[in-house]
Amino acid sequence: MIGITVSLGQAVTNLESRGGGLFLQNRTADIQDCVFKSCRANYGGAIYADHSVLHLTRCSFVGNDSRNWGRMMQLSSCNTILDSCDLGPNGSFFPHNPGGGAPEINLSGGEIELFGTRIHDIGLVGGYHEVLGHYQGSAPRSIRTLGCTIEQNLLSNYYNPGSPSANEFVLDSSVIRNNQIAFGLFPGGIPRQCTQQSSQEIV
Repeated sequence: MIGITVSLGQAVTNLESRGGGLFLQNRTADIQDCVFKSCRANYGGAIYADHSVLHLTRCSFVGNDSRNWGRMMQLSSCNTILDSCDLGPNGSFFPHNPGGGAPEINLSGGEIELFGTRIHDIGLVGGYHEVLGHYQGSAPRSIRTLGCTIEQNLLSNYYNPGSPSANEFVLDSSVIRNNQIAFGLFPGGIPRQCTQQSSQEIV
């Protein structure tokens, strides 16, 4: 899937509607230079993926929202790479708790790696947000954030680990600046197996 803009996609017809822009189940997807804009769903505003492998390169996510988990993406037992992507700003189609709530990317099992990705302007509309969270099913095996820029966000947390937290969390060589983060990068302390190396934090 290369160079496609998915705009105004909706999956809201019933309580279990998933994936406003893209729905994947037991698939492998290589997605390059695509834009997901103003999509909405009850789960996974732009993308819902289950037991799949996703590699997203130079993709943008703008103004997506979900009624429940995964305003940008709901990933269940997936292995996911976001390489040089642009995440933000968030959408505001549905009412949310202004003190925090559904993460932009909700993880249930699997692994996710973010490389050279810019995460920005999340939470400026609709109150505090989380970038990554675990609100359903088993904990993710691994979360890696490498060489990313996290800036100009209004966040409750960067990663809300739920219970239990991810088995491995790596935050390395990233710039974190000009954010308001209400409860710290990680609520309740650092996740298990967490390494934070050579990252610049300017909150």
